[in-house]
Amino acid sequence: MLNQRYAVIDLETSGNNFNTDKILEIGVVFVENGQIVDEYSTFFCDTDYITPFISELTNITVDMIKNAPTFKSKAHEIYELIKDCTFVAHNVSFDLTFLQNAFKAYGIDYTPLQKLDTVTLSKIMYPMERTYQLAPLTESLGIELKSAHRALDDAKATAHLLLSIFKELSGINRHTQILMFKIAKSLDSDVASLLFSSISNTKDKETHDLIRIDDIYVRKIDVHKESTYNFKIETLYEKFLKYKNFNHRDEQLELIYIIYDALKNNKKAAIEAYTGLGKSEAMLIASIVYSDETGNQVLISTSKRLLQNQLFFNSVYDLLKSSNIEHYNISMLKGKNNYVDLEAVNTLMKLENDNHEIMMLKLKLLVWLQQTMSGDLSEIDLKGPERMYYMSALNQNSQSNDYFYKESLNRAKHSNIIITNHYYLFNCLEEIPTNHIVVDEAHQLKGALETSLEETFKYPDLKFLMSQIGLDKKDQLLTDYLKHNNSQNGHYFEAIISEISEHIDVIFQSLNKNEFKRAIKYLNFSIEKLNIFINMLFGTNEFQNLFNYLHNYKIRLSKMLNALNKDQFEVKKAKNYTKTILTVQKDSKEALYNKAQQILSQVLISGTLEVKGEFKHLEKWFGESPFDQYIIRSESLFKDVELFIPNDISDFKKTDDFMLDLIDYMTILLESKHQKAVILFTSYEQLNETYEMMMDTDLFNTIPVLKQTPKITPDKLLIQYNQLSRCLLLATSSFTEGVNIENTDEKIIFLTKLPFPVPNKDNFKQFYSKELPEAVFIFRQILGRLKRSDTDKGKLILFDERLLTKNYSNAFLKYFEKDNITHQDRYTFIDWLSDL
Repeated sequence: MLNQRYAVIDLETSGNNFNTDKILEIGVVFVENGQIVDEYSTFFCDTDYITPFISELTNITVDMIKNAPTFKSKAHEIYELIKDCTFVAHNVSFDLTFLQNAFKAYGIDYTPLQKLDTVTLSKIMYPMERTYQLAPLTESLGIELKSAHRALDDAKATAHLLLSIFKELSGINRHTQILMFKIAKSLDSDVASLLFSSISNTKDKETHDLIRIDDIYVRKIDVHKESTYNFKIETLYEKFLKYKNFNHRDEQLELIYIIYDALKNNKKAAIEAYTGLGKSEAMLIASIVYSDETGNQVLISTSKRLLQNQLFFNSVYDLLKSSNIEHYNISMLKGKNNYVDLEAVNTLMKLENDNHEIMMLKLKLLVWLQQTMSGDLSEIDLKGPERMYYMSALNQNSQSNDYFYKESLNRAKHSNIIITNHYYLFNCLEEIPTNHIVVDEAHQLKGALETSLEETFKYPDLKFLMSQIGLDKKDQLLTDYLKHNNSQNGHYFEAIISEISEHIDVIFQSLNKNEFKRAIKYLNFSIEKLNIFINMLFGTNEFQNLFNYLHNYKIRLSKMLNALNKDQFEVKKAKNYTKTILTVQKDSKEALYNKAQQILSQVLISGTLEVKGEFKHLEKWFGESPFDQYIIRSESLFKDVELFIPNDISDFKKTDDFMLDLIDYMTILLESKHQKAVILFTSYEQLNETYEMMMDTDLFNTIPVLKQTPKITPDKLLIQYNQLSRCLLLATSSFTEGVNIENTDEKIIFLTKLPFPVPNKDNFKQFYSKELPEAVFIFRQILGRLKRSDTDKGKLILFDERLLTKNYSNAFLKYFEKDNITHQDRYTFIDWLSDL
């Protein structure tokens, strides 16, 4: 198959309906013998209307196609060009089905000899990519895409992607390719043909960078040797600025020296440094210079795994690259469950299953294990069914193979700098005692540590895990067990499984209604039934996998029962009980407190640490010895960011009236010259209600409206937003974490509400120590999306007058100039917009 001729095709269409929408443009690139040999493209004039969204996405207008040929006049010519080729597209089902329907309308029956989907192949061969949309994927792989959503340019990029996939496949060792071929035979015959062709061209060769564990090849993990570079703060800093083309900031250099001084002299420092200062690079430079001078290890912790990854893969890379350093002894360490268990992978591989998700998971894992240097599961971002199938395999084993975690831990023990996250910090300190720690986003540390000492139980997880035992499918555990034992007990076992599954419904219904005694009753029932099931397995044949699975399930239920009996739990309720979450709490605050006392130098950094002008709240968590306190301000931080707070909007408790006012302000924006804005909500519920109300009007028919959902990642949504020059994006405040709004120097964000609830008399203490700092941080993070460079200008429209009336106002507004704050009505808003 590798030696065939490929027609790589992309269509731009007037919509997604195969029967009613039309092809606007076709691009075909021909690949043969490992290179591009020809191309073809044309517009079609089969429609006289293109929706604003399609026109905005593709830059194709009616004027561009009005003099083009019809599809009918070109159909036979295109058919003759591609009929003997393997059909290739990025999302082949869309392009192929659309083209087949178009051909069929003119009497052409087209079925390609073979077809390949570069989306499917990319998911297999590039399992660590964050998105498989063509534009960001090709950018990540260094493939040129001149104009996204134009047919010929997309086809060219897809052709280069195909060749890149072929090259990547040739680097997979022959044994693994054979395993992949056996899996792919049930997945996709054309993918299997490609693998068979590749196997024929691949010889067995010795692989020094791989080791074989059971039947799987994985990449070796090397421990870097210690080395000294005689770093100097100023030299490292100036080289970094030059490499990134950044301006020198006295405040950033001041922050570096404060951190360095605390590390060197075993001090405790609490530092509030403004958003956008460059805290990540500052703490890295200070830590690297200190560790290089003394040989002492420094542990850096940041708030989330996402930020931990950004710090390790982006900031560290840029810093070392700027000084031409190829390797420095910096490692990343996460909790044990974040690393792949090779025993679970082997269990997955033995499953005889033609389920699409399982087969794709197997293929991805086989490739990834030869690529990954860490075994960190976040690299392949298992979601939904993939995650649950992996967890199911994990639960079937009585032993684990923690090769990657042990190697990562070993590497971390010998590193100058360790980068971890707040959720794993406590465990990290237990595994690797250290005397020097730098905590980024320190205002989130307390909450993260508390969360790390909790365990959550969700209805979908427990139901799915129970469903994997039954008789319905050939791959399920009970079916496999009965192949080796008396099948007469099968229906009795299945009755037990069915009963426990029903109990799970009752348990979560009870939790959602605060009927905890009833939940305890049915947990006891379920555990009793599991004990009966488990006891009947002893002395039978091939029972170990089923036994391990049931035993692990019983442990989960026992944890829930124990927490309910001891009143160490929290229930997050929902309208639908299936979305109810039970959180089990562990009391380890004292252990955390004791750990903090043993660390010689502690540096806490955040965009918001002080509360009501002081840092006293830190002592309750980080120890009694006082912190040296620093506040690094920038008087001009938000100089070019203006804030508008409407004084003519309804109370947000009056939902419909509030949403109507919000929509009215959006229409005023669209009537001005500004055609692009992000509207941030504090909940998906309010977002969806506003979106539905918008769609009920005719006011937004001429502009694309993008909407965030729990299933769409901020990265994917941001790609769409940045590609469009006119659109509205409805999202939650979580959308602003680590994203960069591009394509405009004049950015506009609507914020419907300050990101915290109105405090009541009972929780004012928690409000000032936890909720206020977190809300201020999110607020400044949002402002940081408006002001990313010295030339950026931005406008924030806040629909929450509390910012001006409450005694905590200054915590939000202390960096703003008075002249940049406007509190007026919608008529003034029109003039205010024109000032941009």
